[in-house]
Amino acid sequence: IFVADGIGNSRVVKFDQDGKYVLEWGAKGSADGEFDVVHGVAVDANNHVYIADRANDRIQVFNEFGKHLATWPNLNFPNHIVITKDQSVWVADNQPVRLVKFNTKGERLFSWDADGRGDGEFGELHEFGFDETGIWYGADNVLGRSQKFTPKPNADKSQLMLNPVLPQ
Repeated sequence: IFVADGIGNSRVVKFDQDGKYVLEWGAKGSADGEFDVVHGVAVDANNHVYIADRANDRIQVFNEFGKHLATWPNLNFPNHIVITKDQSVWVADNQPVRLVKFNTKGERLFSWDADGRGDGEFGELHEFGFDETGIWYGADNVLGRSQKFTPKPNADKSQLMLNPVLPQ
């Protein structure tokens, strides 16, 4: 279990399956391996740990023991990360609000804007989730609402979030 302990502590903490402390890494700062508001954590099939380093406007990638592997710059306030079974890395980026799809190498595959105050838009996409059919839910902590989206029958599946990796 990896925990984002980031508003006050700027660290990631790892626990075992019984909840026992294993290790931690990170410190306040902007160098590789340092954080400024650790806000989201996701793990891929290779046990690489993806961290939304929100105030540094980037994603950092580590191995499961805290060794820095990569930094993905040029985001604006990333809040949340989800990795699908096909190893797509989805990030909620927030100034302006958009969803960004990456591969595990950090290459942007595409993104779409969701910024605004109307239906289907967000003031800040704080967290999101979806099911195996592509039904998508987003939580907006600025506008104080959640929204549900159902894909159209002919939707391009390459642009949908499908098959989330669920905790065992």
